[in-house]
Amino acid sequence: DFRTEIRELRSEIREMKSSMDFINAEFEGIKNKLTSGVAVDNALKSENEELRQRCLVLEKEVKEHRRSIVQCEQHSRAYNLEIKGIMLNENEDLYETLRRLGEEISEPIDNSDVEICHRVRTRELSKQNIIVQFLRREKRDKVLAKARTKRLKNTDLGFSTNDPVFVNEHLCPTLKRLPGKASA
Repeated sequence: DFRTEIRELRSEIREMKSSMDFINAEFEGIKNKLTSGVAVDNALKSENEELRQRCLVLEKEVKEHRRSIVQCEQHSRAYNLEIKGIMLNENEDLYETLRRLGEEISEPIDNSDVEICHRVRTRELSKQNIIVQFLRREKRDKVLAKARTKRLKNTDLGFSTNDPVFVNEHLCPTLKRLPGKASA
């Protein structure tokens, strides 16, 4: 009977050893997967940091490009004025309207001073602004300075309404939005 017990004990020890070997193999597999997962995690963290740094550089470049575009857009408008509030009339002669505006502000505007003059759409179709491109910036600046000192109205220019007329620099869309952003 003693031998039977020893055999049973040996059998149990073998089963335990087999179980321990299985558990050890599973543990080693899990340990390898964990090591591999940590390596992948570290690689992803490193790649993420590189991408974050690259994104910061690209954001800075985009900001510089936007600034450059705004400067180019504004430079292309350096000879321009924007006139707001002048009534829209059929068969209008914008050059004649400019001539009358020049008389009102005591700064004559001849056709030879103007490269081009046209209306541009606004949100309200009945109130289209006038864009004037002068041949010389000096002339544009004189007209702007004198127009700012006088409160112009449509009646001053021979129109029937008493609505105000505003003469401003022709700002690019980005710069036009700045005053609104500053007050918000």
